[in-house]
Amino acid sequence: AALADSPPSASAARALRLVVLSDTHGYEAQLPPTLPDGDVLVHAGDWWGADCKLDEYLAAQPHPHKLVIRGNHDPHKADFSRSGAIYATTAATAEACGVRFSLVPYTRKPVKYVPECDVLVTHEPPHRVRDRCLRGTHVGSASLRSAVERMPAKPRLWLCGHIHEASGAAERVRFGGGRGRGAPAPSTLVCNAANANDGYATRLVTVPTVI
Repeated sequence: AALADSPPSASAARALRLVVLSDTHGYEAQLPPTLPDGDVLVHAGDWWGADCKLDEYLAAQPHPHKLVIRGNHDPHKADFSRSGAIYATTAATAEACGVRFSLVPYTRKPVKYVPECDVLVTHEPPHRVRDRCLRGTHVGSASLRSAVERMPAKPRLWLCGHIHEASGAAERVRFGGGRGRGAPAPSTLVCNAANANDGYATRLVTVPTVI
């Protein structure tokens, strides 16, 4: 999938291959033993669950950069020393292959600020984008969406999970205005990469997302 319909920033000028997981809930044994190759392996949260051997699983993967954020079911402290993955439990930034990532884990508090980035990783989806739950209502984060709408430069890609029922597709969305007065914002590709079944997680039903 292309990351944006606007010219790439200098830091994201070359092609980048991302492999994305989310909402595995301890069922990593149901994933392929070796994931598709890529530059960066991302887990968008809710990995804690039945077996909790994510670090061991990630250590067996070939990706040179591994990023994990905390979901609403995950602990605030965890050991990822075998895989060397970055585990973000508070908002953080990272750079991989010259591309800027903002990592915004789950929080019960309103999100007021998101650092400028090429790729935004959150656990929750933005409100009204890939966030329709089993009841049919939109349950994504309004504060995350507002924070991105206030950003002068929008992320080219937004990776998320959390709402299992809304996974498996991506949408292009314009979040607010651009840098110039009255200028439209370039579109952001929003991808919900949740792997678990609808509702309460008991198994994995979708394949890893490759972008």
